[in-house]
Amino acid sequence: MAVLFLALAAACTPEPAETGPVRPKGDFVNLATLWYSWFGFDMATGDSIGGLKSSHWNTDAGSYGSRVGITDKPEYGYYASDDPAVIARQLSDMEKAGINTIFVSWFGWGDTNFDDVVDSPEGAGMHRAALALLDQIRLGNAPFNVAIAVESFMPDPSGLTLENKQKIADFLYDNIYSVYPEIMFQMDGEDLLIHFSPVDLKETADVRFTFKGWGSVDDPNWKESTTLDWMGYPDPSWLDQQISEDGTLILFPRFDEYWAEVMGHTFPYAIRRVDPLLDDGVYEQAWQVAVDNKASINLLIVYSWNEHGDHSAIEPTEGLTRISAGRILVDKTAEYYGQFLAGESIKP
Repeated sequence: MAVLFLALAAACTPEPAETGPVRPKGDFVNLATLWYSWFGFDMATGDSIGGLKSSHWNTDAGSYGSRVGITDKPEYGYYASDDPAVIARQLSDMEKAGINTIFVSWFGWGDTNFDDVVDSPEGAGMHRAALALLDQIRLGNAPFNVAIAVESFMPDPSGLTLENKQKIADFLYDNIYSVYPEIMFQMDGEDLLIHFSPVDLKETADVRFTFKGWGSVDDPNWKESTTLDWMGYPDPSWLDQQISEDGTLILFPRFDEYWAEVMGHTFPYAIRRVDPLLDDGVYEQAWQVAVDNKASINLLIVYSWNEHGDHSAIEPTEGLTRISAGRILVDKTAEYYGQFLAGESIKP
């Protein structure tokens, strides 16, 4: 694959590419990652400002999301997620890691109560970032497919009406899926649309999409759930149990909520610390489970590209502290993915 360009994207929206990027076919197993679009916005205005104390760069210690816990500076700086120069660098590093599919963590379009009035400038900024990512992929004819992963951006996600669920599906189709058709990732013959628990979009029965529910609760009966298809739980003992019925496996390089708690975030459960110093071999174990079950694996997802607050990110950091991964996890991901594709045991 060609190395992705690092230049700034053109100011105007690029025209669709005449021929899409070359993507794997046949028995190839895609490697996806979850990309967060929530960094670097002014919380009040939605403007792209970047820097510490802009959105999700240790903004506060509230109960919403992981706004604290970041201990290291990304190699690209404390960026704004819609910065095309940063996105170009992210795509280049994703390609180096072997990633070919991006799931965009999406928090709506700025209207959290569906009254057609923007009440979340930050949410509008995140949507702008998602479009910037798609434009950059199209502009560079980059070898990536994309799907949207709908987060709980509304006040009462479990109480969503069918009308509002359909409004979400319609908005995404009209503004993303039908606009970037050559980029969208498909499963079972339709464009994939992911929803995180407790949001459930399956009720719409919208035939334009294949819906997948992604959960993260400690529920041994998740495979019997009618809304959850994928389970992401950062516990090595769960690895083989987390292979879904459709052959999807979520891989955690590590997971550490300790620093968020130290910085003031409160959790309604005992914090989770999984291989915080990357010396327990959890990532290697996860990839070995994938190798051992290769015949039943249809999709691999690395959690995550850039969730720095819980230290699951493989995005390069500057390596300022002992717990920084630097570029190690990018290199490891590429190495282990190659070993998986070759059916070889993982050799750290």
